[in-house]
This record gives sequence, C-alpha cells and structure tokens, in this order.
Amino acid sequence: MLADLDLHGEYLELLKRLGDGRRERAPQFEMIRHIADAARRGAPLVVEAETGVGKTLGYTFPVLRQLREDDERILVISTSTVVLQNQLRTEVERILDAMDLGDLPVALGKGRERYVCMQSLDRLALSRGLTENFEKAADTPAALTYTQLHEAVAAGHWDGDLDSPPEGAYLPGDSGPRLSSTSLECPMRNCSTRSKPACPLRRSRKDLQEARVIIVNHDFLISHWFELGGSSVLPEPHRCALVIDEAHSLAEKICSHSSIGLSVRQVQDALEQLPKILQGLMGGDVITREHVERAQQYEKQVSQWMLPVVAWLQGLGADQQVFPDEEMGESREVFAELLLQLKRSKLLGWLQLKVIDKLRDERTDDPGERGQDDTLISLVRCEEVIGGLHSLAAGFAELTRQARSVSELSAGGASERGINCIPMTVPEAIREQIWSQLQFGPVLTSATLKSSDGFQSLVEGLHLQDDINPETDLCTFGGVFDHAAAATLEIVPMQVRAPTGRKADYMAELFQLLPGYLAGEGGRLMICNSREDLEQISAYLQGLPEWRDAVLVQNQETLDVLLRQHVERVRDGAPSVLCGLRSLAEGLDLPGDQCTRILVIRLPFESPAEPVNQCWEAHYKHHPDYDEERREWGNWSERQIPMAALRFKQICGRLLRTESDRGDICVFDMRLSDKGYGQKMLGILPPYSLKQPRRK
Repeated sequence: MLADLDLHGEYLELLKRLGDGRRERAPQFEMIRHIADAARRGAPLVVEAETGVGKTLGYTFPVLRQLREDDERILVISTSTVVLQNQLRTEVERILDAMDLGDLPVALGKGRERYVCMQSLDRLALSRGLTENFEKAADTPAALTYTQLHEAVAAGHWDGDLDSPPEGAYLPGDSGPRLSSTSLECPMRNCSTRSKPACPLRRSRKDLQEARVIIVNHDFLISHWFELGGSSVLPEPHRCALVIDEAHSLAEKICSHSSIGLSVRQVQDALEQLPKILQGLMGGDVITREHVERAQQYEKQVSQWMLPVVAWLQGLGADQQVFPDEEMGESREVFAELLLQLKRSKLLGWLQLKVIDKLRDERTDDPGERGQDDTLISLVRCEEVIGGLHSLAAGFAELTRQARSVSELSAGGASERGINCIPMTVPEAIREQIWSQLQFGPVLTSATLKSSDGFQSLVEGLHLQDDINPETDLCTFGGVFDHAAAATLEIVPMQVRAPTGRKADYMAELFQLLPGYLAGEGGRLMICNSREDLEQISAYLQGLPEWRDAVLVQNQETLDVLLRQHVERVRDGAPSVLCGLRSLAEGLDLPGDQCTRILVIRLPFESPAEPVNQCWEAHYKHHPDYDEERREWGNWSERQIPMAALRFKQICGRLLRTESDRGDICVFDMRLSDKGYGQKMLGILPPYSLKQPRRK
C-alpha cells in the first residue's frame, strides 16, 4: 500500500512536470501500477489499453523507474512501424527529462536501408552533377543537392536518417536513385568515406551500443533477436527490459520474416553462375583454381539432386497446389532426400566460411578495383539462393506446421513454378531465444489485443501460455472517451447483403453509395480488404470530377507525402479521402478534423484461397470436433473470426484520437449484422452508438 502511495505521488509529480495540460487518468495509473508490480516480480504482462489511456507514459514511467535502480538494465521498446518509432522517441525523451533522466542516451534501431550511404551520395553527385536536385515538379521550391546533403552529414546537421531528412530535401521514392546500401554493397571497413564524414549507419550502431533506451521496430527486433538468435547490434535479451507496443502485429511479422519462396530457375541460375563468378575472382591467395573446381563439382551435384524435385513439379496439375502436413505423401520424401544431400555436401558452410568471408577480408578501397565489390554482391546472392533452398527443403521435408504451396510464376513472358513455404504459427523457438532470456518482462501492449476469444489467440500464438498467470498477467484498461456520444457505427443497408457472392452487383451498388458517404466536412479514411477492391474503387472515384484530386491512394506516393497532402487539404477546407488497405490503418494518427469518418468496404477476412488458410482448414479437418457439413469448428471459427475481429477493431480505433474528436464509422458489409460472428465482432468494439438495418 505504501509503495502504491509513493508510486501515485511520483505519477502526479511527473504529470505536473510534463505540463501541456496533462491530468490524472485513472486507467493510466492502473496500467502503471500493474507494470510496476510485474517489474518487481520479473513477470510478463499483457496489457490492452484503449486509445486515450496514454500507453506510452503508462509503460515508460514504471519501467524507467525500475531501471533507475539498475544501472545495467537497458529498456528496449519495439513498435510496429518506423513512423511510430520516430513519434515514440520524441515522447520518451520528454518523459526522461521530466524524470531527471535526460542524461540517459536514447537511440533508434533501424535497418541499414533507412540510412543514407555516403558513397551513394558521392556517386550520385559525380554522375548527376553538383546542381542536380530532388525537385519533383516545376513548382517545387529549390531542393538540396546531393552535394549539400553530403555536407549536411559531414557538418553534423543531419544524422543521415532517411525518415527525417533535413529541411529542403526531397528524397526520391522507390522509382528514384537509391541513397542507401544493402549489406552486400556496403564495403564496411574499406569504405572510402570512413575517415571523412562518419558513416550514418556506423554512427547509429555506435549509438545503440551506448544507449540505455533503445526504440526499434518489430522487423528490426525479429531480425536481430529471433532470426539471428542475438547479434552485436542489439544488447543480449538478458540485459534488457522489453516492451512490445502494437503487440497485435508481432506474430504476423515473425511468420512473414520466416517465409521462403524460390523457383527452380533461380536455383539453376545461381548454380551456373557460381563457378563463373569465382573464376572472375581468381588471383592471389584468396580465390584459387581449387575453389572454381569445387564450385563446378557442387553445380553438378546439386543439379542432380534437384532432378526429383523438377520431376515432382512437372507431375503436378496446372492449378496452384497446397501441401498441408497431413497431405504431404511422397512429396515429403523428395525434399527429405534433397535436404539430406545438401547437408552432407556442406555447400552453404563452404561458401560462407571459405569463400565469402575471405573475400570480405580482402576488399580493396582502390576505385579502380571497385568491380570486385559488384562481383562479391553476385556471389552473396548465389549464397542466399542456396541458403533458401536449404530452408525450403526443410519446410517440405519436416512435419512442422508450414503452409507449403506451388504456384505459377510469369517472368519475361515465360512461365515457371515457384515453391513457397511460410510458417502457419510462430516457431516455438521464440520461447528459448527471447522470452526465457528476459529477466524482466516482456510487457506486450496495444489498444487492440483482445479478440472474440479474449487474449487466447495472442498468448498461445506467441507461446506465452506457460509463463502467463491469467489472474494477474492479463489486463484491460478502458479509455477516457465517451464512445457512445462521440461516434456512431453504421452498418450501411445494402441490397447485396454479402460482398463475396455477387461481386459485380456489390461493386455497382457500392459505387452508387460511396459519393454520398464521402461528402461532408472533415477528412475521410477508406479501408479496403484487397488490392483489387482498392484499385477498382479508387479508379472509379478518381474518374468523378468532384473527387479526382481528393482521393489519395496508398503506395501511389510515400506515406509521409500522402499524410502531408491530406492534412493540408483538410486544413484548407477541401475534401480529402485517404484510401488504402488495412496496413494503412496501422498506427495512423489523424486527430480532430483530419478524420471524421471511416469507411470500411469489407470485413477484414483473409482470402480462403491463401495457402496458409487452406493448410489450416486441412489441419482442422483432422480434428475430432470438426463438422465438415456445418464447418462450425475449424479455420473459420478458430482463426479467421478472431483475427478479423481484431483487425476490424484496429481500423475502428483510428477514429477517436482525442477526447474532443467526433465522427462515424460506415461499414459496407451486411454480414456484420446478418451473421452470428458479426455480433461477436461488434461485441469486442468500444460502445459506439450503433445504427444497423434489421437482420433477415
């Protein structure tokens, strides 16, 4: 009790020191109290905190308070996107200052593609002229040149973070020249700019080594703690307190990172190129005739071992084939033999240890020999394909829960078959590699963690069920919004009650309805469930004179550009509609007039045709409770409904961002009112005012 009083007093003092009109929020303090208790116990904690609770302060304050008593511990905060990383850093640094911990260094952990490469700037300045700039259009103000960007890094005016460019810089998108470098292209210690301006990537890695608070994105965390099993970039998990913000997306990202896709042609090309590349690198003591002969031997061996795989592919029908665990049959034996031979050959280890590492050690900084770098890049790409073949063979050979499939690929007018493998669940190795290594935590939090099955999907999906006490370690804290007064959820009455059966009729009716629902004051956010829907709807709206300039479509510009255009249009009183897939809604913050209406085109179910869903359906069919006629128990009820409910809740959460926000959510999918699972989805939403048609 005394500890809680002390904590409460510190909390009130912190609010006062933060200023900006912050006041005590009962749900926020309850969140703080639970996390402080978990910190004392060293226990994991799952916290769903609705928008308005103030999650960042809710987890940062109690964990930093604990770290204040432990000079060795490092706080690692992981969030879902790079945009949210930058937002978090600003807020965390304010909290540190208010706690008199402003001297604790804070660093961002991002992939190398997020940092400018000085050699890339050098090359661009020389090849495109010193006056070349990034002007996108004739009326764009004069932008910084490549040379000026180089000078900004050298003078310390810019840290080289491509997500936070200096004022006046317009950085090119995917279609422009690339300013970063890949791990294959980076010359590391032989970089010609090493003794000039410090390499932004190297400087960021040094900052990570010295930081006490590290803010990363989930992809970065997975790459360095899970895929690599630890690395020199991030501190070891046992030294860290881990907070996973936006934790609802972690499992999906882990599975995505573990996916593999290859075609026979890719493997054959890599094998053919390997001896030729090594032959081009011969000279000195690094690459010898023996290396080339060894590569030629490997080419013949692996090509021979691949013959049964090629024959297996040729024997398949024309349609996409999916291979669940229960239906592998003889195909498992084909890949098991390939995997056995690959392991015996030790080709992958030979390439990595005997060839690539040696070449990297011998890299030259002589500009006249830069071609060596390009050749090494080609060599490492061969190694990546061969490593992928190892993983793919294992995915088909071992009866682990994998979604295996074969699909038709088209490239350059030719058709070939690609072999794909993606985990259906998060590998159990996460317990050993991350959870069991942590002495404090993790804290997993988001505004959307509970689905129609409560916390079950999250906890079991991340293999935390053995570490979680449901009585003490699963918490929900309501927000401070009056949802019923601030927002209305309308299920739009439609003649076509399900969008999946009569697609053409549904789209025709939707096109008639949309202009009326887009009209009105404030910004609009429209979320589609498939790229096909997004393209059709955005093309239709952009064809209407009154909406041509108002429709801003995801991936037609960078997200930063889209958001800036949207905010400017709303500020000027012009109509503006942000259109995208559900990934657009991830972490999107559009307070006030920036978003007064959300349009949800379909409920966010995954396609049943996806290999993962087909494999899950096959898995459930072998369960004794499965009812094939009614399909009451299976992939649909056990996975699809809880996942779709969580995604729907996440999309709806974009509407109310502050206590003064007002608006509505319009759903163009009558299944939300007609189906039993629709009522389950409504049941996990905040208590919006509900406007729905009569159920049939």
